[in-house]
Amino acid sequence: LAGSRWAWDRGHRNGMLDDLDYPALVSLAGVVRGLVCSGSVSGVHDIAEGGLGLALTEMAVRGEVGCDVLAGSDCVAVFNETPGRVLVSVGQGALEHVRDAADRAGVPLTMLGVAGDSRITIGGLIDISLAEASAAHIGRLPNAMVAGTTNS
Repeated sequence: LAGSRWAWDRGHRNGMLDDLDYPALVSLAGVVRGLVCSGSVSGVHDIAEGGLGLALTEMAVRGEVGCDVLAGSDCVAVFNETPGRVLVSVGQGALEHVRDAADRAGVPLTMLGVAGDSRITIGGLIDISLAEASAAHIGRLPNAMVAGTTNS
C-alpha cells in the first residue's frame, strides 16, 4: 500500500506506487473506450485514489444499488492503488462481449461479484448498508462546511 491514499492518511508518506506499463494502459483505455461507445457497460470507475473499496462504494452510491464482491480478502486487495485498473459494471447480456473485447486486446479481466441488494459487501472486510455509505459520501462536503476551518 506504499504511496496509496490509505498509507498517506496514516502518516506513511515515503512509499511509491508501481511503475506504469504504458502499452498496457493504452490497451486498457482502448477497450474501455470501445465498451463505453458501444453501450456495453453501465458504469466505469478508475481504481486510482482509494483503490477497489472506494471505487465500488462510489459506484454503488451513484448507481443507488449495492454490491456483493468476493475479491478483497485483505486490506491490500481492497485499498491497493496499482495504476492501470478500472472497475466496470456490466449487465448479464453484455458480459460475453466485454470478455471478448478484453481478450482480443490482451487486457486481463476479473469477475469480482454482482450488483444488487441494499448493502455493500467486499470479501470479509466490508459490510455496510447502502444508505449508510450514501449518507457518509454525500454528506462529506456539507459536514466539512459546517465544521468550518481555523487558522491557528
